[in-house]
Amino acid sequence: MSGQERLLFEARLILEPELKNEVYWQQKTCELVSAYGRQQLRKEIEQVQQQLFTAPEYTSFARRIRRFFSR
Repeated sequence: MSGQERLLFEARLILEPELKNEVYWQQKTCELVSAYGRQQLRKEIEQVQQQLFTAPEYTSFARRIRRFFSR
């Protein structure tokens, strides 16, 4: 958005309270969706970590990773 367009939009926000309200709720929705996405990603990473460090078929891999980070 150019400087001129931004200035016009900010003026509309002042003149149109309903637009300001809509923009506010759109921003809040985006924040919530983003936070939810991060939370889901964390859960997936924790599940993979749990599987990698507890499943017998990944014992060798887990040992190498632990050794790498213990240096």
